[in-house]
Amino acid sequence: MLGFSFRELMAGKIRMGETMRAMRFDFKVRGPTMFLLLFHWPGTMTGSVTIDGFVSDAPATGELETAPIRGWMRYGFTFKGPGGEQLRFDGRKRIRFIFFGWTVLRGSLVDESGRELGRAVLHFKYSRHFLPMLISMRPIRRPQPATHA
Repeated sequence: MLGFSFRELMAGKIRMGETMRAMRFDFKVRGPTMFLLLFHWPGTMTGSVTIDGFVSDAPATGELETAPIRGWMRYGFTFKGPGGEQLRFDGRKRIRFIFFGWTVLRGSLVDESGRELGRAVLHFKYSRHFLPMLISMRPIRRPQPATHA
């Protein structure tokens, strides 16, 4: 079965308590054929997250789910905090029109207990992020489930 992969980079700010910090992520995203991208496309993400003064290039994994026709994209990923604790970022992009709204991601960072540690606004900047995403787009062969005789 053919799939599709690309690189997703976003950067912005996260407010953690009274402190505003720079935040960015860099993910390789893999999922089913790109022809589903406008309707409903679930992908997996592997990469890294940096929050200035908190974590630097922390390995992260998660999901990216797109449904532009329905007006949203959802990002969810986990990574380890500075003390080794499991943290989760959940965010959404609201897509108003098929070609607008893909650039702003609003989300929350929570700890294992669900306590909110911060709120972020991240941006996909066409001037910085579009070319790396475009040249990273690749068809991939997705592994087939194993069959047992």
